[in-house]
Amino acid sequence: MMSKPQFQIYSLNVRGLNTPYKRHALFRDLHKSQPAIVCLQETHFCTRRLPSLKSRMYTEAYHSTAQTKSRGVSILFHKDWTFVCSAQYVDPLGRLVILVGTLNELPITIANLYLPNENPISYLRKAYGRVKKISSGTLFLCGDFNCTPDVDTQSSHPSSKPRSPPASSRQLKEFMHSFELYDTWRICHPTTRDYTFFSHVHSSYSRIDLCLVHSSALSRLLEATIGIITWSDHAPLTLTFEAAFPPRGMGNWRLNDSLIVNGDDVANTKQLLQEYFTTNMTEDVATSSVWLAHKAVLRGHFIQKGAQRKRRFNARTSALLRRITELESQNKTAPAPHIIAQLTLQRRELEHLMLQVTARSLRRLNYAHYTQGNKPGKLLASKLKGKRMQTNIPFLLDANGVKIYNPALITDEFARYYASLYNLGLNNTVPTPALDDIELFLQTANLPSITTPQITGLL
Repeated sequence: MMSKPQFQIYSLNVRGLNTPYKRHALFRDLHKSQPAIVCLQETHFCTRRLPSLKSRMYTEAYHSTAQTKSRGVSILFHKDWTFVCSAQYVDPLGRLVILVGTLNELPITIANLYLPNENPISYLRKAYGRVKKISSGTLFLCGDFNCTPDVDTQSSHPSSKPRSPPASSRQLKEFMHSFELYDTWRICHPTTRDYTFFSHVHSSYSRIDLCLVHSSALSRLLEATIGIITWSDHAPLTLTFEAAFPPRGMGNWRLNDSLIVNGDDVANTKQLLQEYFTTNMTEDVATSSVWLAHKAVLRGHFIQKGAQRKRRFNARTSALLRRITELESQNKTAPAPHIIAQLTLQRRELEHLMLQVTARSLRRLNYAHYTQGNKPGKLLASKLKGKRMQTNIPFLLDANGVKIYNPALITDEFARYYASLYNLGLNNTVPTPALDDIELFLQTANLPSITTPQITGLL
């Protein structure tokens, strides 16, 4: 039985993305999980100078920025998911972005917000008023709310008597009840307590990063998870929903160039080649066949070595993440200074490990620019690929002029169209409606114009 198609929403307060390391760390995490929609808060981007927040997987981005390096929210979309924007609102203060459109033909409204510390619910009501004016389809209200549901806080200074929840928590609960909005993480974890933010000043945990959906969208909710705090001071919130149809796209294998730089790796490769040619260079086998086959053997060797190195790196990374998770759990239960010190040490070690990946990426980038900067090679091809993607036809018009994005429906439409051409008869003449459809397709595809006799001859 095939699993249901799914898409993920990833929400994180990044606490500034003006440093290259933090942008690299963000895309490193995104390229691992590859969520369809990414909501970022507190990007600290400035209106006067907006850094490029795109990658090979996340080519579409929407931003709301302030005049200074403060606040700022962004929404990114994965290239394998077709998002068609029909309406949008961008807050000039850098606290709100609202997008209305379709994600793989699923009508959605995605709102990403960063609420102020003072009177957050007052701003939330104003923001939701703007959302209601233009919203359509399933609503996702994500962001840093700077207020918590009444039970999702943990302090290192327990009091003798239970404290009443703050006013913002009560107001948030009333707001959600008034508009039939639900906390997605709490729906998936009704009895669990977890947190997305740790305040070093107050030595307390809280769950202030939320995603609210309308009651009608709960049937599409499949899973909600809170990650661990690593390079930001917030933990990411990842939500999984049912999609209309799965994404498209596939990656390619490429050589890990570090395997031909290290002395031990080079020596092992030379030894492998010597053994290969010694064993296979016989009178029974043609020299050309031996030469061609050695390429496949060498590639298999590189794949094996690369996989071994990747497993060691992933094992070390996983061990650090597990240790950080354990320390965070201990600190959430019983906060203590020595646990916080260990957490800081483990996070620094993880950051040092990730910096090795960043350094390798920079070396590859410098090498590519040095070897291909003035040649018609890979860099030029990547630029041309971007131009080609801009002219890609993501949809098809059916007989009623409605846009179709679903691959299965596009296939059915092609089948119906060519079946109608076949039913026109075996004559060489083509009726005028068919000619008009072909000419309209050529114009839509931005192809060179072809005259009517040429079309008739092709058919």
